[in-house]
Amino acid sequence: MKKTKGKKKLLLIIPLIILLVLAISFIGWIVKPAKKMNIAVLDTTVPATDGQGVNQTDRYYRKHSGFFWLLNQQKYVKSNGKKYNYKKDYFGPQINENGEYTGENQLADFDKVPDFLYLADVYGSELYDNKYSGLSSKDMNIVSLTYSTGGTVVAETELLGSTTDETVCNEIKSMFGFTTTSWSGRYVVDLNDFSDVPKWAPSTYENQYGVKWQFSGPGLILASSEGGIIVLEEKTDFKSKNLVSISISDEFKKEFSGSKKSNFYNWFELVEAENGTDTIANFKINVNATGMQKIKKISSTNKFAAIIRKRSNNSGDTYYFAGDFNDCTSDSRIYRFLAADKFFKALSFDKEGDINQFYWKFYNPLMKKILKDTYKGLDEKNEKQSENEKQLAVRVNENKFQIKKNDDYENLNLKAVNVNLDEPGSANATRNYGYYKELLEQAVEMGVNTVRVYELAPPEFYRALFEINQNSDDKLYLIQTIKGMVADTQEEWKKTIDTIMSSIHGNGETKNDSTDEGQEDILKYRHDVSEYLLSYVLDISPSGEELQTLSNQGETYDGNYVSSMEGIGSLYAKRLDYIYKKCSENYGGLVPVGMHVNVENLESAFWNEDNYNGVVKLSSLQLNQDVEQYYYVSTKLNVTDNILNNNLNKFVGFTDSQGNFNYGSYVEYVKEKVSPYGLMIDGFGISTNANIYATNGIYSGLDETQQGEIIVRMLDAILTNGCMGGIISDLNDSWSAVSDEAKASIVPLTNNPLWHDLGDPAQTTGILAVKAEEKEDVGLELKDFEVMRKMQLSVNPEYLYVTVALEKEIDYTTNELIVGLDTYERNNGEYFYNKGYFANSLSGMEYIIKITSAKDAALYVCSSYARGQETVSSTESYDGNWTKVMDLTYGNFSTSTSQFFIGSTNVRIRIPWTALNVTDPSQRVVIEQKTPFDGIQYKTTITNGFIPSLFVGNRESGDTEYIFPLSKDAVGYKTYKYETWKEVDYTVERKGSFGTIQAYLKSYN
Repeated sequence: MKKTKGKKKLLLIIPLIILLVLAISFIGWIVKPAKKMNIAVLDTTVPATDGQGVNQTDRYYRKHSGFFWLLNQQKYVKSNGKKYNYKKDYFGPQINENGEYTGENQLADFDKVPDFLYLADVYGSELYDNKYSGLSSKDMNIVSLTYSTGGTVVAETELLGSTTDETVCNEIKSMFGFTTTSWSGRYVVDLNDFSDVPKWAPSTYENQYGVKWQFSGPGLILASSEGGIIVLEEKTDFKSKNLVSISISDEFKKEFSGSKKSNFYNWFELVEAENGTDTIANFKINVNATGMQKIKKISSTNKFAAIIRKRSNNSGDTYYFAGDFNDCTSDSRIYRFLAADKFFKALSFDKEGDINQFYWKFYNPLMKKILKDTYKGLDEKNEKQSENEKQLAVRVNENKFQIKKNDDYENLNLKAVNVNLDEPGSANATRNYGYYKELLEQAVEMGVNTVRVYELAPPEFYRALFEINQNSDDKLYLIQTIKGMVADTQEEWKKTIDTIMSSIHGNGETKNDSTDEGQEDILKYRHDVSEYLLSYVLDISPSGEELQTLSNQGETYDGNYVSSMEGIGSLYAKRLDYIYKKCSENYGGLVPVGMHVNVENLESAFWNEDNYNGVVKLSSLQLNQDVEQYYYVSTKLNVTDNILNNNLNKFVGFTDSQGNFNYGSYVEYVKEKVSPYGLMIDGFGISTNANIYATNGIYSGLDETQQGEIIVRMLDAILTNGCMGGIISDLNDSWSAVSDEAKASIVPLTNNPLWHDLGDPAQTTGILAVKAEEKEDVGLELKDFEVMRKMQLSVNPEYLYVTVALEKEIDYTTNELIVGLDTYERNNGEYFYNKGYFANSLSGMEYIIKITSAKDAALYVCSSYARGQETVSSTESYDGNWTKVMDLTYGNFSTSTSQFFIGSTNVRIRIPWTALNVTDPSQRVVIEQKTPFDGIQYKTTITNGFIPSLFVGNRESGDTEYIFPLSKDAVGYKTYKYETWKEVDYTVERKGSFGTIQAYLKSYN
C-alpha cells in the first residue's frame, strides 16, 4: 500500500514540477527586461519562392523570418519599445497577405543609424522583375554609416550579384574582407528531380561536357558565374550523405561554443578570406579521391571559408556568411518562454535536404552571440558617436585658422586643395564613392589637411571624408562653398543655406538634379562631417552689370551679426547674417565664413578707379563684434590672370629665391585692399594643357614638373605675404570643365565629359591626372615589307594613337619621317607632304606629323584648315604649305604632357583630339566652318574615319625614300572608322608635380 501511495504521489508531483517549470519559463520570459537596439534588415527577395513556387504566407518571408524569431525570443525591441515584426520591419519589397506587391521600403529611408544591420538577401524576387535587387550606392551609404559609427554589419551570400554595381561590389569586398572565386554550390537530394535541380544546370552541363545529364541520387552542383559546372555524385565522388558540413574553426570554438557542426543543404559560395580577417567557420566538402580530382579543377582544397569576420579599431565588426544561412520558416513556432531556442534545438534532427537543423544547431546560437556582443558594446558606441557629433570649434585670428583643442586654440597651417566632383563620362557630380575615396586618400598622402568643394557634393563625398577621418589620427578638414545667384530671393538663399548646413550635419536631403540615367530623385545625407568643418565660403560672384544695378538700388540691411547701408553690401550682409544666425541657433556655435570676391570687382583697386558702382564694397559691411573672428575675404589669384599680366610694371618689388616674382606683389596688393580682414586665396594653380597653335601664352605647354615648381612658388608667395593660406586648384583634372577659349571647339558641349580636351587649360589643372585608359586592341593595322613593317592606329577619349614599326632605324641626319592624316572629305586637303618633294598622297591630307630627329617632331595642318581665320574648312591644295599646330613633346607616355617617343625601330605618337580639329571624338565630329566664324562655336560635320599614310624623304636631295601606300588599289589604303562611345574607362595617376608639392607641404607645420 505504501508503494502504491508513493507512486501516486510521484505521479502528482511530476506534472506539478512540469507545470512549475513551464510557469517559470513563461513568466520568466515575460519579466525578462527587453533590450532596445536599432536593427535594420534588408531582404529584397520578398515574396520568396521555392522549387514549387510560392507557398503559404510564412514562406513569403523565409529569407528573414528566422532572424526575427530570434530577435523576439531574445526580447530585442525597437527604440520605441515595440517588438520587431517580420512582416513589416524589414527593408525591401512590401506585399499583402496574398503575396501581391504593394510598394517598397528603401534602406536609405531608415531614419536612424543602425546598431545592427543585416543584409539578409539582396537577390530580388523572381516574381516582380527585380524591382528592388542588388545593393545600390544609396544602400551603401547606410551600410557604411553603420560600419563607420561602430555598428555591426552582417551580410549573406549573393551580395555581389549581377544587379550590384561594380564600384559597390569593390566596397563590399573591402569592407567584409573577402575575394570571390566566382564558384558557388548546392546540395541536391536527387539529381534526377528536376523540380529541385536548377533549371539551367542540365543544359549548362551538356554544353560543357557534350553528354546528357544522367545523374540520379544525392549530389552536389558547383557552378561558376562564368559558365563552368561540376557535378559530384554519390557513390562515385562521395560515400557519406554528410557531403557538405559547416563547423566553427578551432581557434573560435570557445567564443562561439553554442554553434555545433552541422550538415549544410543550401546554396554556398567559395570565397577566400583576406589577410587581417578572422575565418570563424569553414565549409568542408567530404569527397573521396575521385571527387577531389574534380574539385582540384577549381581549388587545391575541399575546405572553404564559411564565415569571415573583419574588425577595426575605429569601426564596427562585419560578418560575411558565404552561404544562404537565414532560410527558415520558424516564426510560427512559439518563442515566449525562456530557452525556447535550446528547446527546439534539442528536438531538431538531421534530415537529408532539410535546412531546419542547421538553423537550430548552428545559425541560431551564432546570431545570438553576435547580437549579444553588439548589445554589450552599445554604450561605448553611443559615447563615441556623441563625441563625434560635436561641431569643430574654429576661429580666425592673426590671419590664421585656429582650432580649439582642449581649452586652447592652436594655429592650423592651411594645406588645401579644391576637389572637382565630376567623373569622366558625366558632367554631373559623381555618386562614385570609390572615386572620392581615392581622391581624398591621395590628398592626404600629398600632405593636404583641408579639401574644399565648390558646391554641395553628393552624399558619397561626405561619406568618404567621414570614413577617412574615422580611420586616421591626422584630420582632413572641409571648406564648404555656399553658392547661389544674385537673382535668387532671400527665401531661396535661406533654403540653399539650410540644405547645405543640414547635409553637413548628416540630416539633410535635396532634390537630385542629375540627368544621369538611374539616379534617384532625392539625395539623403546621413554622415555628420561637422566635426571636420573648417569654414564656409559664400560665393555670389555678381557680374559687373548686376553690381551696377544693386548699387543704384541703394538697398540697406540691418542684421544681428552683419549690416550694410549700401546696395551691394546689403546683398552680402543678408546672406552672411543668415549663415551666422543659423550656425549659432541651430548648430551650437559660430563657424568662420569667407566672403568670396572676384578680383575684377575688388573695391579701390587701381583697375576699378573709374568703376565705383561696379565693385563689391567690402568697406560697407559692418560686423558685430561677435563675428569679427569668424569672417575673412577669399579670392582666386593666378599667374595667368589678365590683371596681373597686363600690369606687370605695377606689380614689382616682391622677390624670392628665384628673383623678382610679380605674382607675389599681386598677392600683396590684393591683401592690402581687403585689410583689416584676413585674406585666403581660394584658388590658384597652373595647367598642364598642350600648347595648341602656341596661342595660350607662356603658361601653356608646361610639363608636370614645371607645374609643381610654379604652384610651390605661388604658395610660398601667398604664405610669405601673410595670407591665411591658399587652396590649390585643383586636386584632380576635370573633363567637364570648359574654358572660354576652348568653348568654340567643343561641339556639342553636352558630350564634353565623354572626352578629355588636353588643349583646354580648364581641364588639366589637377595634380592628379584623370587619364583615359589606352585601349589594348588595335583599331587598324597596315602591313608592308620595305621600310615600314606595319602601322597601327587606335583611339581613346584623349588621343589618336599612331604606331609605326620600321625595318631599321631612320637616319635623321639626312632623312625625315612624315605621317599623313586625311581626317575627312577625301578629295579636299593638301596632297604634297612638303614643298621640297614631288611625291604626293592618294587623298587630301588635313594633317602631317613631321619627325626630323629622334627627339624632334611637330604636328602641322593644311593652311585652309588652320584655326584663327574666318573659315576653317579643308580645300584641295597642291602647294605643300603647312601651318604648325604644335611641337610634340618627347617622352614615354608616363606623363600627361608627352606626345611621341622613338625606341629603336618603333615610333609611337599620340595626338590630342583638339589638335586635329575634332570637336567630339566620341561621335567622330570635326570642324567644317565654310562660312565666316561667328566667334561662338564652330560648325561641324561627322567624318567617316581617318586615312593614314607614311612618307620618308631625303631633306638634302629631295628624293622620296619611301611612300605608303602606293595606290588606292593597294591593301594598305584603308579608312580607319573607329567605333564611337558613350562610356569611358579611366585611371587616376599622380602627375610629376605631386612629389614637388608633397615635399613642400610636408616641410612646414
